[in-house]
Amino acid sequence: MSKALDTRRMVFFGSLIATFLLYKLVPSIAGPLILLATFVHETGHGIAGILVGGEFLELHVTDWGGYATVARPASGIAAAIVSAGGLVGPSIAAMFSFAAARKPRLSRIFLGTVALILVWLLLFKIANARGFVVAGIILASASLVALKGSDSLNQTVTIFFGVQLALSLYADRHYLFTDYFTADGQRMASDTQNMADALFGPYYFWAVVCIVVSLTALAAGAYVLLSGKSKGSGANTKVVAAKPVAKKSD
Repeated sequence: MSKALDTRRMVFFGSLIATFLLYKLVPSIAGPLILLATFVHETGHGIAGILVGGEFLELHVTDWGGYATVARPASGIAAAIVSAGGLVGPSIAAMFSFAAARKPRLSRIFLGTVALILVWLLLFKIANARGFVVAGIILASASLVALKGSDSLNQTVTIFFGVQLALSLYADRHYLFTDYFTADGQRMASDTQNMADALFGPYYFWAVVCIVVSLTALAAGAYVLLSGKSKGSGANTKVVAAKPVAKKSD
């Protein structure tokens, strides 16, 4: 087992355990980490809206969570995809994060891409002060590490980022199985209820679907990150020994 693989596994499991303990034991410290996942959740709604031919209008981060304003085509499937984008978006982003963290160069590219997306959001999409603060902190951190950080720091931060997004599935476990909730004095449908309204079935069916999709994405990303296999090595590599050709004596 290589030293690099050992390090990746140590950072991955260390981040996973430490963050989970913070969620359970020190929620006040875990709050900023949950805000990161919330930000990606709302961005997921917006990007899903763009992918189905709609328009991502605004993103808000609030004291109770956040919301994205999306103008989408009048289609039940499009509406369901937009709602699902926020629920499975963090896990898909975590999958790419874990895959990128396997190589220092890919980690740098990943963090640079995150920074560019945040610049786009800050310039055109974020509509309130809290959102600006959250995006600004993430942007500054990602940019600094991508531009000035060592290879090992880029990989460590990329893994840590992915773990936060992966654990958002745990943080959202109650929301996934909620049909309606109250925020700012208004009764609102949850994303899974919106999916049920747009398609068919009860909200908890779509909660299970989103969990399965999210876990599949996370498992794929974690496998790439933690696997010791690499192209051109291992059992599939054949070593052919050179054998000198005997010369015929005169």
